[in-house]
Amino acid sequence: MADQVTTLITSAFTNTDHGYDGEAELTTALREGQAKTFEIVALDEENQVTGHALLSEATVGNVTGLVLAPLSVQVEHQHQGIGNDPIIL
Repeated sequence: MADQVTTLITSAFTNTDHGYDGEAELTTALREGQAKTFEIVALDEENQVTGHALLSEATVGNVTGLVLAPLSVQVEHQHQGIGNDPIIL
């Protein structure tokens, strides 16, 4: 599933106003880092990844919380409520 997520992230960011800027590599680095991470995916009827969100733990000063980034949805699935039924990995 990680390969599907990488493909999704790359394609989702490639055609944005800001373009692709290493978001898939950021996801990999966060997964492999020391911080706790939580990933949520949305799957279509054929179990293909159509959406992905990564939350990672971060501390600023003495406050620890979760950072949401990156958040990706396949272009053809945007604005269809894809986040309504996520599967938590």
